Amino acid sequence: MLAERSTKNGSDSEALVVKVGVIFFRDQTFRTAMTHKQTTLLARFFLCVLLVKCVTVSAETQSDEQIAIKKGLEYLQESGEKWKNQRGCVSCHQSPPMVWAMSLAKSEGYDQFESSGLSVSQWIDWSTKVVNFVKPEQKETCNETETMTANLDTMAGLLLAIPSGDSDAWRDRFARHLITKQSADGTWNPCGQLPAQRRPVDETRLATTLWVSISLEREQKEYDRSPINKLIESQDSPETLEVLSLKLLLSESFPSVNREATLQQILDSQNSDGGWGWKLGEPSDALGTGFAVYAISAKSDSSKNAKAILDAKAWLISTQQEDGKWLVPGTKRSANGRTTQTANDWGTAWAMIALLQKVDGGNPRQVE
Repeated sequence: MLAERSTKNGSDSEALVVKVGVIFFRDQTFRTAMTHKQTTLLARFFLCVLLVKCVTVSAETQSDEQIAIKKGLEYLQESGEKWKNQRGCVSCHQSPPMVWAMSLAKSEGYDQFESSGLSVSQWIDWSTKVVNFVKPEQKETCNETETMTANLDTMAGLLLAIPSGDSDAWRDRFARHLITKQSADGTWNPCGQLPAQRRPVDETRLATTLWVSISLEREQKEYDRSPINKLIESQDSPETLEVLSLKLLLSESFPSVNREATLQQILDSQNSDGGWGWKLGEPSDALGTGFAVYAISAKSDSSKNAKAILDAKAWLISTQQEDGKWLVPGTKRSANGRTTQTANDWGTAWAMIALLQKVDGGNPRQVE
């Protein structure tokens, strides 16, 4: 009751100030009775009150989802700039998902984050230069062919993250290099620290292979799909939600994937709080939840699965930190269940991608 009265009194006071301000600006007699200095100071006061009122009204009309997206984007911009300034290199967990989230957000009208740092186009330009795949002290001696081979996951991620454009020479270069690095067994080698993830090494190799396959499918490139079909069949019980999501995303390209069964497996693994864990059966985190929402939105009629998606979005919104990020346990064995900066940034980018998905149709809000 006290809170209601306080709110009502506050609203009445604001209304009174606004009414007096209107009289001030419209009534010449009212103003001429004051000195020039008094008039100027009072004018500034009313303008400030009106500005604050407009900002307050604007904030009140934003949905929780919109607020979460804006906070997340601001965090990604700040964290990305910090990584770029301190590390000076593109990485598979940092740059591709961040650029993906930013590009997708900008296509939906969220562009305020660009005013506080690099624009999306600047991030794309920096991220797609192979020389930036290595640390600053290695740039002068960088062998670009060898560097691309050591960053297969990064290139696949960038192909998926960045919308097609007029200056896309890098796209064809990346895709062709990926094709040449397909192993005799049909797989691609996971790069960097990915083999240290807390799941079987074969599953990490499968995850990299599926990410690369998705990127080549998008680029409409021909590659050897047959051994990948066999690989998927041989690993039909993955430990991570990531691989299940990747299988669903590739269900139209590989007959060994039963789309309906894979979709149902993802839906059945949703936790009671609405989210998913990166590893199946574990508590919800933003990374696993992001993968699941994106895959469900991409490869099913999301209107039929609206509850699952909306529950996941609600969980994401409720667990976002004040500074805009999500806390995510590290995916490496050495993390021992602790949250890490790497996982936080990776998961936050995927939370953004998830929150930007539509719920009323079968197509994801994917940058084309």
